[in-house]
Amino acid sequence: MALTKIDDRGLKTPIDLLDNEKIRLGTGNDLQIYASSNNSVITHNGDGDLHVEVTGSGEDLYLNANDDVYIRTTTNENAIKCIGDGSVELYHNNVKKFQTNGDGAEFFDSDNNFNLYFTCNGTTRGYLFVDSTNGGKMAFMDSQNHPLLEGIKNGAVNLYYDNSKTFETTSGGVKWTGNAESAGHVWWTDDKKAQFGATNDLEIYHTGGVNKIISSAGGMHIRDISNSDIHIHAGADDANSNNRIVARAAGQAELYYAGSQKLNTESWGVTVTGDIKAGDTKYLLLGDGNDLQLRHDGSNSYITHNGGGHLIIKTAGSGEDLYIQATNDIHLEPQTNESGLQIIGDGGVIAYYDGSVRFSTISTGTYFHEKQLSTGGSCKFRTYGGPISISSNSYHDCQLSSNFGNDSAIRIEYSYNWNDGDGGAWGSAVVWNEHDSANTRSRFLGEEIASPGTSVSFVTSGSNVYFRFNTSGMNGTFIITATATSCDLY
Repeated sequence: MALTKIDDRGLKTPIDLLDNEKIRLGTGNDLQIYASSNNSVITHNGDGDLHVEVTGSGEDLYLNANDDVYIRTTTNENAIKCIGDGSVELYHNNVKKFQTNGDGAEFFDSDNNFNLYFTCNGTTRGYLFVDSTNGGKMAFMDSQNHPLLEGIKNGAVNLYYDNSKTFETTSGGVKWTGNAESAGHVWWTDDKKAQFGATNDLEIYHTGGVNKIISSAGGMHIRDISNSDIHIHAGADDANSNNRIVARAAGQAELYYAGSQKLNTESWGVTVTGDIKAGDTKYLLLGDGNDLQLRHDGSNSYITHNGGGHLIIKTAGSGEDLYIQATNDIHLEPQTNESGLQIIGDGGVIAYYDGSVRFSTISTGTYFHEKQLSTGGSCKFRTYGGPISISSNSYHDCQLSSNFGNDSAIRIEYSYNWNDGDGGAWGSAVVWNEHDSANTRSRFLGEEIASPGTSVSFVTSGSNVYFRFNTSGMNGTFIITATATSCDLY
């Protein structure tokens, strides 16, 4: 029987209805509640909408079932399905679009494309687009349908800036692309590094106003495989005036100063344009064993041969000159600290034998020093004047000894050639001091073209002995060679 009226006492006991017996509400029975077989049904069958709500603040609304809960907009048209111990499904026009599962959630679409839109304050800001055609693609799109991030199935991931692709992954790594002015660039802020290698063996970064490329293992190689030159510049552009180092594909390497080439490698060695400088105490070393060494110690300059063989200084071309110059003296040493030849600035030349002086020039001529004779004993000889010009009305003394004592002897040879028409003469003389005798004796020997007369003589003063030649009234040259034994020669 149908319940037609509830009196003022209300319901005191449950209302029990059989299957398909309905509670109908509304003038046109718009809301119906009933049980049909194993299902419970709440049906809105009129105009307007079905509202299920709570009116009290803080109160909850529960829809409970022993199995599944279906929410449908029309008969047999699902909107929400809540599966017992299972998923929640959302539908559009009875087509499932969303489903929860044990691992998360899934989105569905009935055709090859799927769009998940993101809306803020009623405005769509972008969406997720999935295309199952052409191998499959997923992209995040902006509100203008421009891609932001794009992933291709079994392929690349692409990044976009203002609808232009700027980055993509490839089978070999990554690639920066694009058409904008700044496209293809990658920016790292200060002190942030681009690191390469399993243990960051190569680092590239900028810090404190300095750009750094650091290799911590395996060395560093700069290589061009297109058979082109490699340029290292200093400056704002690639102009040749900014060249510092150029490695030519043809083989040579070039070093520059302010764009001007200073060194060029050749198949046979190097070519240098300009000077080569090394600081004090620094060496320029030549030879496999550093056999030839050039250096300056702060005061003196040295050319040292430190190996086998000899030091040879020569000119290679016929008719060419060799100049050895110094601001002061030049010393030639055949061995370390053993003098061979000394050339004194604004002075004479001194020649040595085994470190001992044998010849020197002085302001008035030349000087031959001690020499060993085959008969034994020492012999000193000297050329005075070598030849010298002689003034008229004067005489010249050649000092032979300042230590002329007993058993001392000196032999001289002389020649002269006068310009007065009298010809010349040559001869020899000996001065000696006998043992235990203070008397000095002299003797003039040899053949004379013209007798010297008083033109030549020995003069003694204490232990000093002089050879005097008188040129009074004559103009010409006079050459003297003196040989001494057991006495000093000046």
